[in-house]
Amino acid sequence: MIKRVLVLAAFACLPFQSLAAKIETLPMPIAPELPVEIVLHQQEIGVTVPPNAGVAFGLIGALVGSAINNAQVANGEKRVAEIRNLLVDYRFNEQMEKALRAKLVNAGISPQPVITVRESPWEAVAATQAATTAADVFVITPSYTLSNNFEAMSVSLNAQMVHREIKANGKPKVRARFGRNYVFNIPMQKIDGSNADEDAKRWIALGKPGLQTLVDRGIEQVTDMLVYDFSSEGRAESAKKVSGGEKSSLNGRSFAGRQLRADSESVWTRVGNNWMQSITAYNPISGQPVAAMPSAPAVAAPAPAAAAGQGSP
Repeated sequence: MIKRVLVLAAFACLPFQSLAAKIETLPMPIAPELPVEIVLHQQEIGVTVPPNAGVAFGLIGALVGSAINNAQVANGEKRVAEIRNLLVDYRFNEQMEKALRAKLVNAGISPQPVITVRESPWEAVAATQAATTAADVFVITPSYTLSNNFEAMSVSLNAQMVHREIKANGKPKVRARFGRNYVFNIPMQKIDGSNADEDAKRWIALGKPGLQTLVDRGIEQVTDMLVYDFSSEGRAESAKKVSGGEKSSLNGRSFAGRQLRADSESVWTRVGNNWMQSITAYNPISGQPVAAMPSAPAVAAPAPAAAAGQGSP
């Protein structure tokens, strides 16, 4: 727990320059041999905690600040542990790394990325401070979490293009040039009168195979989102302003954001603009065995590479 808190403190101490008003336009591909860092920061499923509980995010067994005394978190601790135990043998980091290595090689990101895996945020911070990283790096941080009210599970990627340099005083300076989140959200459909404990039991009832299938699907989808976003199609679409009133729909349900694609079980949406822009998919489930659900939809291959500088995100 102490080490995890120190990691967060170390990140907070890195001298990030203020973000520009707009995300930089990145070339296509970003670089022929793009330096990529995959930063692994979870060894088990995480749990999201509302900001009013004192923290925004914490791993099981590592809730800090006032969250540890929050009644909602404390009451759900046993159920969270049961879900964690069902996934304890799941190799999330390995599965995510495998998917990223397979998909990062493309016309929109890089034909020959040079991938480094950082086994923890602490290692990433240490490498930056020691100036052992490339000047311009594409940093990808994956995560998977369960909401502490048991309403949803999610798999996500945070992708940033950063510029790093060592100042004259020997201290590192990091400037974010691009940043975006890709999230696959799996809401548990509400049943009239159900409470958090009953919702937790529905997750547990899916069992190990069901939960692992959902996380596998999330990994597939968020990595597909990343590839799509840097394709010719995705770059052109991301350059269009998203208005606050745009909505997406799936099986009679409405979700905020511009609809990118949809099928019988999930919908992709784009929300926000500039640094607040993200792609979020929604795949509601009813709590039935996952094996009874349709398989995850295939994602169209990205369009062929365009000339450098054309319609970049």
